[in-house]
Amino acid sequence: MSFQQGLSGLNASSKNLAVIGNNIANANTYGAKASRAEFSDVYAAALNGAGTNSIGIGVNVAAVAQQFTQGNITIQKMNTGTISIVDARLLKGNIQVQENSTATRLEVLRNQVAQNLEVFVNRGAGAKFVQTNTVSQKLSCKENTGPFTGRPNVAGDVEGQCRR
Repeated sequence: MSFQQGLSGLNASSKNLAVIGNNIANANTYGAKASRAEFSDVYAAALNGAGTNSIGIGVNVAAVAQQFTQGNITIQKMNTGTISIVDARLLKGNIQVQENSTATRLEVLRNQVAQNLEVFVNRGAGAKFVQTNTVSQKLSCKENTGPFTGRPNVAGDVEGQCRR
C-alpha cells in the first residue's frame, strides 16, 4: 500500500466524520434528514490506454446522500378539536396518541403501521374511532372514555379496548 492509498482513506474518513457530525448537530431539528457518505473506488488505468482498469489506488467520497426515512406520528396533550390520522402508511415508525381531553373527536382509521399503534388516556366526550388499522407488532388502546369503537383491527398483539 502506498502513501497515496492511505491518504485517500484518511480524507474519505474525514469527510464521513463531517457528515456524521452534521447528523448529530441536526438530530433535534424539525424536518432535518440524516445523510450518509457513499464511497467509491479509485481506479488506475494503464498509461497507453491498452490495459484494463484495476482497483487498488484508493477511495473517494462519491456522494453525500440524504436518507428519506419515516419517523413516528405522535400527538400528545391536545385539548380541543378533532384528531384524524387516516390512511397513513408507515414502513417504519409508530403512531401514538395520548392524553387528549375536552370534547376531542379522535379518528385513527385505515392505517398501515410497521411497528406499534398506541391510543392512551383520551377522555373527551367526542366519539373515538380506532378502526380497520393493520399493525405489524402491537396495537394498544387503554383508559379511553366516551364513545369508543376499537374494532376491527388487525395486529400481531392487541390489548385493551382494541381487543378483537
